[in-house]
Amino acid sequence: MNDLPAKNRLLLLAYIAETEPVPFGLLVTLVLSGLSMDYFAFQEALNSTQASKLVSTIELSETDVSGKRRIAYILSDEGKQVLASLENQLKPSELEWLKENAGPYRQAYDANDLSGAYYREADHGYIVSIGQAKKGRFTAHYTFFVETEDDAKKAVVRFKKHADGLNDYLKDTLLSD
Repeated sequence: MNDLPAKNRLLLLAYIAETEPVPFGLLVTLVLSGLSMDYFAFQEALNSTQASKLVSTIELSETDVSGKRRIAYILSDEGKQVLASLENQLKPSELEWLKENAGPYRQAYDANDLSGAYYREADHGYIVSIGQAKKGRFTAHYTFFVETEDDAKKAVVRFKKHADGLNDYLKDTLLSD
């Protein structure tokens, strides 16, 4: 599939189908941790699939910190049909990653604390992707490039041990005057 926005929409349908009903925090963490698209491409795909009525929302029984009921995303009947007819256009590796990781991510999300750290090889180095959700709310996602696999592994291990501290440090550093 050469049309990247169309591929992102199809991939998003697959992610939702695998985890529905899927809250925003879990969905964005899965998409970004899978290195399938960046946050802006994710938002564009989500908005587009909702506008075309392939994806809809439902209210969950749980509430957010302000007391409002949380929403989750599900596929419409049309979204299910589109995914069924076009799923073969997705890479097997993308679908395998989703099948392997959706369950563990759901369990971690439901336990109200989720952090993920992964890396993959890229031209001339490695792309590291780290993210976190706490108490069912998306808190952070960072993607960066390193030159060696040893550095990528070190970043993943350290993030898993220090996720809370790293997010607070970066927020304080970036937002302080």
